[in-house]
Amino acid sequence: MSELSLARQAIWRLHSGDISLIKSDMDLFQFVLDRLDREEERSLQQLARDTGVPYSTLRYIKERKTRSPRFETVRKLADHYEAREATA
Repeated sequence: MSELSLARQAIWRLHSGDISLIKSDMDLFQFVLDRLDREEERSLQQLARDTGVPYSTLRYIKERKTRSPRFETVRKLADHYEAREATA
């Protein structure tokens, strides 16, 4: 199963209100962290513009200073990465 499929499963579980059942190999937050780790500084600034997530929030998440960001933030980032990978 692809990372993208696992992320979609996690999104479905979160949308259904069952946050505690995200037990897949890679949960939604880890999917986003993995993608953020690949981003360079300039890319983070563009990501902030593309998603509406403040640049400072992206930095805190990337640097692991925020361990539990809001679901809406993670969802915006996951949606962005999912769309980007679908067109790649």
